[in-house]
Amino acid sequence: MSKYSYIIYGNTNEFVRIARQDFLKIENVCLMKDPFESKNRVIQMIYKMHTYPQLNRFIELPLKSIWNTHCYISEYASNKPICFIFFAKYATNRQYLHYLKNRYPNCKLVLEFWDLVSKNKKWFPKLSIENIKQDFDLVLSFNKYDCKKYGFTYFNGETHSKQDLKQEHIESDVVFIGRGKGRENKLIKIYDMIKKAGYKPFFYVVNNDYKKYRHDDMIFTNKLMPYMELLQHEVNSRCILELVQDGQYGFSSRAKEAFVYNKKLITDSLIVKDQRFYPSKDICFIEKPEDIDLRILEDNSEVNYGYNDDYSCEKVIELIESVI
Repeated sequence: MSKYSYIIYGNTNEFVRIARQDFLKIENVCLMKDPFESKNRVIQMIYKMHTYPQLNRFIELPLKSIWNTHCYISEYASNKPICFIFFAKYATNRQYLHYLKNRYPNCKLVLEFWDLVSKNKKWFPKLSIENIKQDFDLVLSFNKYDCKKYGFTYFNGETHSKQDLKQEHIESDVVFIGRGKGRENKLIKIYDMIKKAGYKPFFYVVNNDYKKYRHDDMIFTNKLMPYMELLQHEVNSRCILELVQDGQYGFSSRAKEAFVYNKKLITDSLIVKDQRFYPSKDICFIEKPEDIDLRILEDNSEVNYGYNDDYSCEKVIELIESVI
């Protein structure tokens, strides 16, 4: 039985909703989009405009505290101390965080970084590490480099709620679906290596400057692929390619999806070496594109990592309750 009731914010897009889906199977967990939710779209829009970090980037809009008493807190949570879980964008609204601490003296505040701290500071310039350490009882980061630098607690990052997907057909030998993030030239090089070896790649690269890129059958676009569609492409492939960002010592979603759906994995993420799945004939670790050993694709035997809910929602609850 858990120590806390959980209210988890940030359930605002398809990827997060699917990743956190299994939280709904856990007793005393409530998933919410924002602290304030209204069925009136106009009021909801006013709230978002008033509190959105980007609009408060240069001038702090006043009177944001007027929303605090109207923020919905589930009634069931009164039986246990409440643990509130936030993404980084909410950490800039210190008025609301302090309100929660005053309104619920026994509550716990947890902050999750699913991306690099440097990226979050770029998106939310008022994000302060000093304030974060003062305001939150626990800060979790998927990036071991950030954990070491700032004294945060490492966790596996976004959860994965396994979907009931079946392989419809073998669509590709290697699949990459994700943002370019400056890796476009590296992706083009890997794509050519795979195709030259006689294998079929499927690469879907998202970039706001997508018109700058055009290469063979690679797809460059500014539109994110719906997450369920992304998963189906991966299930229909033999191998998933993961390339991490500079400064990242932590998994992206692609590696987790490989382990969950038993797909071969080509990755440049150092953290793969820390996992119980490694070493494996089905994992190829690389430091540069030239390191790819495409013999990994010659073996058509069944892939089975013995995945056992390693990235489940329950694991996050267990970690939190082991620390605070």
